[in-house]
Amino acid sequence: MIEIETFEYIVKNEAGDVLGSYNSTDEPPMKGDIIYLSSFPNWDPVEVLGASMELTKHHNTVVLKVRLV
Repeated sequence: MIEIETFEYIVKNEAGDVLGSYNSTDEPPMKGDIIYLSSFPNWDPVEVLGASMELTKHHNTVVLKVRLV
């Protein structure tokens, strides 16, 4: 059986403030991608300024730095 990887996404603004987090099986976005944070109430599309990943055997964390488009 194939195990689907789940990522914990931590979303930060340009100043580094944490805006929220969510879990997803989607592949991490690339710098310059426009994404929609549907799990965040009243959110407009954001541009990904950067992404850093911490992958371990039991936990996958992706930190996204974003700005409103």
